[in-house]
Parts: sequence; C-alpha cells; structure tokens
Amino acid sequence: MSTTRVLFVTTNDIYDPIRGCDRRSAQLCGNLPAEWHVDSISYNKSDGPGRPESPPRTIENGERHVRLDYPDSGALAPFNPTVLSTLRSFGREYDLIVSSSVGSSVYGVAASYYTGGELIVDVHNVEDDLSLAIGDYQRFLFSRVFGRLALLRASLVAPTSETDMAQLPASVREKSVVVANGFDAEMFYRDDTEPDDRVLFFGNMSYEPNAEAVEVIADEIAPRLAETHPELEIHLAGPDCEEITEIVAGLDNVVVAGLVDDIASYIRESRVVIVPLLTGSGTRLKIIESLACGTPVVSTPKGAEGWPEDWPALRTVRVADFVEEIESVFDDGDELFDERVRTEIRSYSWESQVEKLATAINGELL
Repeated sequence: MSTTRVLFVTTNDIYDPIRGCDRRSAQLCGNLPAEWHVDSISYNKSDGPGRPESPPRTIENGERHVRLDYPDSGALAPFNPTVLSTLRSFGREYDLIVSSSVGSSVYGVAASYYTGGELIVDVHNVEDDLSLAIGDYQRFLFSRVFGRLALLRASLVAPTSETDMAQLPASVREKSVVVANGFDAEMFYRDDTEPDDRVLFFGNMSYEPNAEAVEVIADEIAPRLAETHPELEIHLAGPDCEEITEIVAGLDNVVVAGLVDDIASYIRESRVVIVPLLTGSGTRLKIIESLACGTPVVSTPKGAEGWPEDWPALRTVRVADFVEEIESVFDDGDELFDERVRTEIRSYSWESQVEKLATAINGELL
C-alpha cells in the first residue's frame, strides 16, 4: 500500500499556536495519522525571539515544513505570491490538500489544481456571517467569494459543530463531517490544583468578539461582582492584551495578566471561567479547554453555541445573570463534573477529533 501524501496549508501559525485559530490548525496538522506523509506551509506570527521553532509533527521521511513571514498587511496574507511559489516549488503530487482556515482558501484551491489532490476544507468559523456581525465587510467579501469557492471545490468539509454545519449550503453539508474543537490531553485534564479567588476570561484580545466581551465585563460584570464578592478578581489573559487595557482602566477588581506561560495551569487555578460573548462563530476553544481542566464555565448563549447543553459545568445565561450564576457555580462545587460529563469531555481530545476526520477521509477519499 502506498503512503498517503498530504499538503497542509494555512494562514495560521502552527509552530507557535497561542491563538485559538492557530491551535486548531496546529492540532489538525500534528494529529493526522503518523503513517501519512505531511508537508506544510504556514505563517510565522510569533511576537519575538525564543518562540517555538518546530512544527507540530516529527520531521521524518522527507517531510517539508515551510514557515513564511506574515505579511506586513494582514490583507495580503490570503494572496501572498510567496505561498503560491512555495506550493509550486515542492514539485510533489499529493493525495490530499488540507486547507485550514478561510484565509487559506485561495491556496487550497490552487494546490488542488496544481497537484490533483482531493481538497479538504477545515472551517474554523462560518466567516461570512461572523464578518457581517462585526462589520468587517472586506473579510465578508473574501469569505463569500473565495471561501465559498473552496467549499464548492472541496471533496470534504470539516466544520466545528452541527450548528455551524447547518449554516452551510445543502450541497456542502452533504460532504461535511463535524470535527469539534478539542483540547490537548497531555496539557489538560488535571484537576489536582486548589483554585484561587479568581474569575478568568482568556483569549486573543485583538479578536473583535473577545474585545467586545471585555467591554461587557467592564460595563456590567466587574462592577456588580465588586459589590457582591469584593474578594474576587477578574483576570484577563491572552495575547494582544494591550488592545483592551484602556477598556478596564480604573476597575480595581480586574487584572490584565497578558500572555501567560502556562494557560492550562492558569485555568486550573481559577474558580470559574466566564465567556460573555455577544458575537462569534464556530465553537469556543476556551470552553472545552476550561472544562477539560476541571474549571466550570459561565457563558452567554452565543458563547456556548455548538457545545452540549446538558453539561452541569457549562452554565448558559444572560449577561445580566452572570454574577448570580457564578455564585451558583461556587455553591454546586464538585457536583458539576460527574462521571458522565468527564467521559463526554474526554471524547473531545484533539486525538479523538482528528481521528474522526481521518476515518472520514479513509472511508470516502482514499
């Protein structure tokens, strides 16, 4: 039997996956079957020296992993001629082209034509709906034109949830398999930490829905929590926190932690994670990662979209009810994570989710 040859192309950074979009792409690439030959092209978005210099796969059997500098203008990232020339320079034929993120749509379609490989599109978000919601019309047009072109060209499509799949055209749904966002089983799922008096919100703060959520925290949640639980601090963690420092200036119970070294430990040391999102698409990695750490989550319905509705540790309420729900979570304690919930959460490890994709590929394309 010949080796399955795969080209993985993304506009995300799979070497240094500190942002949610980068983590999904890195985990998909890294967890594709070890017996497959996987080449990759990705971008370098690292913030400085000392960041990781290795791809998420062991470099062996002649695999090529090329990491290109991110363009000075983000608008050029999906149309970089260097990516296209790199695709051509590989000079290889591939069985599969995996395009991970809407920004890599042009490259995925081009590579499928160059090589004749079957195109697989990883849909992080239903981008056109999200772009309209946040008023990013340039991204909306790109997604509506090039993103839809990739979906129509694709042999297999991987949305993150049944909710997102329902928003795709009927012809695309017929060739889709849900590959949910997951968690790194080695990094997460340890619940041996005694939490501090900390409420946590984390994510990429330059991402518009997260920045909007910080405004909700500053305007509605932090003032009320200061009145009822003055001992609690709300910590904001993640990259690009300089984008939100002015929003929370003057709030004594809000701490801007920035990019922390070990987000898993930071989650475990928090009593509850809050997700007060009003816009967004896909499923929120911060929810499954928090639950896998054994930390309960209080979210808006939009934030919890796509996740099971019967997990006691995932509370879905209006923003006006966040403080009361946080109190309820504290009262319920260990009852939030019974064996059924833990078993279901384990099924969302990245290994399990990418195995679903590999099974679909083997069954339909190879």
